Amino acid sequence: MYGNFASQIPRNPHNEQQMKYIELYAKEAFKEPAHSLSYSEFCDFEKTGSRVEYEREYTEHRKRLAAFWAMAAWYDDEKWLIAVEDSIWSICDEFTWSVPAHIKNQQKTDIFDIVTNLDLFSCETAFTLSELYYIFSDRLSPLIKKRIRHELFKRVINPFIEKRTKWAANNWSAACSAGIIASVIYMDAKEEFDKIIGDITDSMNTFLSSYNDDGCCLEGVLYHAYGFGHYCYAAQLIYEYTKGKINLFCKDKIKKMAEFMQKAYIEKNVCIPFSDAPHNYNYNIGFMHFLAENFENVEAPDIDYEVVFGDDIRYRFCDFIRNFFWYNDKLPEKGTNSRLDYFDKAQWYIYRGKNYCFAAKGGNNAEPHNHNDIGNFAIYSEGNYIIDDLGWCEYYNGYFGEKRYENICASSRGHSVPVINGEYQCTGKNHCAKVVCWNDKEFILDLTEAYDIANLRQLLRKFSLDENCIKLTDIVCGKVTGFSEKLITRVKPAIKDNIVYIGKTEISCDMCKNITISYENFNPRLSICKMDMKPVETAYLINFEIDSDKEEFEVNIVIKL
Repeated sequence: MYGNFASQIPRNPHNEQQMKYIELYAKEAFKEPAHSLSYSEFCDFEKTGSRVEYEREYTEHRKRLAAFWAMAAWYDDEKWLIAVEDSIWSICDEFTWSVPAHIKNQQKTDIFDIVTNLDLFSCETAFTLSELYYIFSDRLSPLIKKRIRHELFKRVINPFIEKRTKWAANNWSAACSAGIIASVIYMDAKEEFDKIIGDITDSMNTFLSSYNDDGCCLEGVLYHAYGFGHYCYAAQLIYEYTKGKINLFCKDKIKKMAEFMQKAYIEKNVCIPFSDAPHNYNYNIGFMHFLAENFENVEAPDIDYEVVFGDDIRYRFCDFIRNFFWYNDKLPEKGTNSRLDYFDKAQWYIYRGKNYCFAAKGGNNAEPHNHNDIGNFAIYSEGNYIIDDLGWCEYYNGYFGEKRYENICASSRGHSVPVINGEYQCTGKNHCAKVVCWNDKEFILDLTEAYDIANLRQLLRKFSLDENCIKLTDIVCGKVTGFSEKLITRVKPAIKDNIVYIGKTEISCDMCKNITISYENFNPRLSICKMDMKPVETAYLINFEIDSDKEEFEVNIVIKL
């Protein structure tokens, strides 16, 4: 069978432990039928900007299906198979497999276009149902199998053949392609496969184009696991279906992409929160073991931080089943992280010392899931981000549009970068950094182009790293009327004798004439994965107002840990 799948989950200690989490939920869920998805909640996103209410019930349908499938594949009890079939029927009854946030002008859009909208969610659902159809082909009733085939062709396969939908160069082009090609392969639709394989490989290549040759995912760890995970799932299926004639793993860039996850973790499940990323992310062990088995520089991670049922609350079936079937207890677990990782195209610098971990970035302000954050940095020590990147906020109507940079998480006012003449960084690809120097002692960036300041001739930012100290030096050339340094933290700071204290960390600034601390609350995005954050977080903005009327001056901030 494709993917080494079977109708029964393999019996081993790892899977037994996973099943304990699933069984607790499944037995409770079995007592109640699934709720239908209501029209009023479908309309909430356009009316209020909230996508949580509808997607909560939408996701519950998929959670039930995943749990009931696992029970049916673990226990020889007919009731669980019946629960699987009821869950499939409920999902097939949904008006659309897409979600309201991905449907513009709901009231004016043609019904057919809503039903056949090929977004992440509809294609994930297609992946789920087609894969389950394949794995349980000898157990599902004939009518259920006919219903699955009918809905897949009506909602996904035929619409793609007719529309030849193209997606942007980001995780969409991988995840949507994966759901469509999986449906065709699992339905053994040879004619349709021949019709679309060219479009699908083009779309997969579009996804690859969103990465530079260094393998860094500018969208962050979670989106990498999602997008690259779906790329690998689809590529492996295509490779097996064509008996190796089509191999989408052979590009050198893919080897670098496979290494990204282990480089972007600081320790345990703590990751670099640049862009729209969480601060910690538990990984799908099946996907990570697949990478470790197929790419020589990838090591299996610590099993203690794998996803268990309930961690990734989207309940994506393709990840879920591979955690059972692709887990390999013979792989040695990962050793110590490297001291320094640097992505030369993305301009991400990650340093791991004895007493702290440090990460900084250059890049530009038109990246996928962009934040205006050129020159931003984060410091992690003793289990906390001392200097923080706030990561992602709860997605709302307008966050991917005109309201994005009103949010502290995306604006440069919510990042540890200078404010010049009262102005923040500007959005756009031309607003970018240049790397002057990097090694295991320092990282130097030219940030001049990040701002649209007429009289700013140059702004150099230098990070000097010592065992217990980080020195930040900003060198300013040009007549500016105001300059302030800003640091961001979620740990409440205090000021004493012109020194800022964040826990045990001391921060001083040599040209500061005034220090102020303000704060702003924000809602991190907790609805997609579990994080060590609260529903409402407080960002503390430490502002060092610099005393200088010279056309050339240097500001030094010393951070002692």
